[in-house]
Amino acid sequence: KRMFSRRVVMTFSVVYETPIEKLIEIPGILKKAVEGFKDVRFDRAHMNTLNSSSVDFEMVFIVDGNDYNRYMDVRQAVNLTVLEEFEKRKISIAYPTQRVVLDKI
Repeated sequence: KRMFSRRVVMTFSVVYETPIEKLIEIPGILKKAVEGFKDVRFDRAHMNTLNSSSVDFEMVFIVDGNDYNRYMDVRQAVNLTVLEEFEKRKISIAYPTQRVVLDKI
């Protein structure tokens, strides 16, 4: 059976210190990162999870066709665009962290 499109699910995690105004902008940033590609359809982008060390956003889009290299080229371009837009807005990507609080007794 031939594959005629690929559904792409991507997750982007940002730090909790991100101001609410910037969190509100992120779904639009993700949508814009996908728009403009030929044969690529944006589906959705939402804040998905308040994780233990990050605020997670999920984006879904569809790449028409069965060319794996084209699919990977689109993924790469979307990732680079998101990183560039986050950098412009000073939105920090999250990575697993733990905070340790030591109290004097």
